[in-house]
Amino acid sequence: MTFSRRMLSALIASGLASTALCAAVAYRAPVPMESTLAPDFDRASATVGDGWVGYAIERTRSESGHHVSGTIHMSGGTWRMEGELLADRIPELAAELTAVDDRTSVIAVLMRVDKGGAVRQVRSSDASFPVDLEGKPLEWLGVVDPADGVALLVSLYGAARGVDARDDLIDAIGLHEDSSATTFLTDIARSGAHLHERESAVDALGGCGDTAAGPLLTELATSDPSIDLRETAAEALAEIGDPAAIAALEKILHGSGDGRVRAASLEALADAEAVEIDSMLRSVVIEERDEDV
Repeated sequence: MTFSRRMLSALIASGLASTALCAAVAYRAPVPMESTLAPDFDRASATVGDGWVGYAIERTRSESGHHVSGTIHMSGGTWRMEGELLADRIPELAAELTAVDDRTSVIAVLMRVDKGGAVRQVRSSDASFPVDLEGKPLEWLGVVDPADGVALLVSLYGAARGVDARDDLIDAIGLHEDSSATTFLTDIARSGAHLHERESAVDALGGCGDTAAGPLLTELATSDPSIDLRETAAEALAEIGDPAAIAALEKILHGSGDGRVRAASLEALADAEAVEIDSMLRSVVIEERDEDV
């Protein structure tokens, strides 16, 4: 039997009131990073005016295969990405895609900039997939070291045009396999930034798969004032998937006073194939019944 999130919440939280667990965390802006790509980005953005500046990084391919960001349309009964292949325009990228093995993805990070050089939008996707540049020019910075990519994106974060652009930058930073990405995402997740940005950072921490993020995600899943963020943190713990993260989820499942968070923990454990959902759900329901007696 498959349980929906609503069903799990109702079963786990029946008769329980939600509990506010923690005071709000004071805002702390991310620490700026020195970027060796910044001068190249400045020159490129000045050249395109209103257009795109892009680069590529290598990343270990995930179990799901490709990372996709962009517009997808149904055509003739099949899904297709709209746009052009970057490799057709950039010989260096075509050569990189040919050179990597089947365990490695090449990720293209494309930043839409305005005439002042501020980032309005970021698209990050597998470089072998088409992308719609909306007829705007593109300046290419090359295949870069992930640490340099993180430093550039962090330097652009503060001046980005609006929450959506900052969300995009957070998502893109999470695709860089470097400890500096985890450091930045941790700062945002802990901060008093916009809730959407914090949720994006927590989600990206899970996608990074860095076990160092486990203690923070556990803390957020159990004590953050936002129920939505606690749910996201529980799901991110399952993505990390190491034994400590799984143990933390099981503890949250049996200890959290909020049904939504416990439901998210149970669903995350089931998705990670760490528990057999029927038996785990039965044990939780028995616990609740015993507590009510």
